[in-house]
Amino acid sequence: PGVPTARYTAQCTRLQQRGILNASGCVPPPPPPPPGPSPGPPTPPPGPAPGPHPPTAAVQHHRKTAATQVSTGTALLLIFFLGGGSLMLAGTTFKYKVQGHRGKEAVPLVDVWAMLPALIREGFEFTWLSLREKWAARRGS
Repeated sequence: PGVPTARYTAQCTRLQQRGILNASGCVPPPPPPPPGPSPGPPTPPPGPAPGPHPPTAAVQHHRKTAATQVSTGTALLLIFFLGGGSLMLAGTTFKYKVQGHRGKEAVPLVDVWAMLPALIREGFEFTWLSLREKWAARRGS
């Protein structure tokens, strides 16, 4: 495993003569280990052991950027709800201050909001009846 000391010393002397190494650069090799059983595997350093699959650089980069990026769906929902809320606030303020409406009448499109629960129920009924007809047609054929 190690270089014999005589050969190592000769190599070191040649390198010194060529000016590649100075006198302090020649350090003799360590002595060979004593014969006998091997000491075994080295002990791990103290601290938490890594998991079965340490994360790759790409995964670590994704973890760093995923928290700061906004998806398209999130952006659209933010625009929809913030825009809708702003429109409601502006419309209510306009109807209250300029047109003098008070109470429910100050809400923009109050008739549409009053009809909304009935419209939603009608949409569910239409969908349910359409699906029942398709299922019945499949059974019959």
